[in-house]
Amino acid sequence: MDRLPTESSPQTQATSPSLPGLLRHKRWLVAASYTLVLCFNQLLVTNLIPLLSHIQQLYGLSELQASAGVLIFLIFCVLLSLPAGRFIDRFGFRHGTLLGIALMALAVPVRLASETFAGLMLGQLLIALGQPLIITGAAKMATEWFPEAERGKAIGLSTAGMFAGLALGLGLPPLLFASYGLQTTLSGLALASLVPSALFILCSGERGKPASASQAQSARPGWLDLLYTPGLAALLLAALLGFGLFNALTLCLEPILAGNGLDANALAITGMLLIAGGVFGCCWWSRWRNG
Repeated sequence: MDRLPTESSPQTQATSPSLPGLLRHKRWLVAASYTLVLCFNQLLVTNLIPLLSHIQQLYGLSELQASAGVLIFLIFCVLLSLPAGRFIDRFGFRHGTLLGIALMALAVPVRLASETFAGLMLGQLLIALGQPLIITGAAKMATEWFPEAERGKAIGLSTAGMFAGLALGLGLPPLLFASYGLQTTLSGLALASLVPSALFILCSGERGKPASASQAQSARPGWLDLLYTPGLAALLLAALLGFGLFNALTLCLEPILAGNGLDANALAITGMLLIAGGVFGCCWWSRWRNG
């Protein structure tokens, strides 16, 4: 005999507007801790960009070799984003994020123990492997923890964390490098990433999916079907051009500014203004589209 869901069941909690206050607070704690994880992940992704010329001189590398520590993120993000999304769809947002956090945390002792370029690249490789698992979980986090009316806010919060991490990754390392040097700067940033990771582990927990999740699972189209979604091709092309130009500009930012005699302070300000301009452009475009 089928049992009707009670008020305490996860299905009812996910859709009922009268959620207990504790649960409402917990879901925003999960979203906030996940946002901080995203922020520090993006900080670790971009923290080498403003230091490329120093890395090139320190290890006696060519410009291409020094850039490998940044290019590795782009390569692995392209290769692993789809498998990471499938993993998160199967095992859930928390397990996917925890695996990404574990890989990111393994980079901490590597950065602390090694001062060679090989050790630096090994740490970058571990962070690059964890990055797709972390950044692709935003939508899953929203569907697992939030009712439909609040999912946009939850995803917007995580997106803000990504932008903040990019800005800090471009602006903070030059200032720290000027005072503490390369090894202390990279090790300190890696150690700091453990704080939001621990907070996420404490705040997140197993939770039932919303009542509509099983219906969404059964109605989910295949990968090839998604390519025929109206407007998706134009969106993918815009993303390719936008992300491509952004990554190319940020990768060349430090050599361009250093070649014109600008110091670390100018580099930090320029990097943060670059991200701020992107945020402003998104806000302006959204307001223009909505009339």
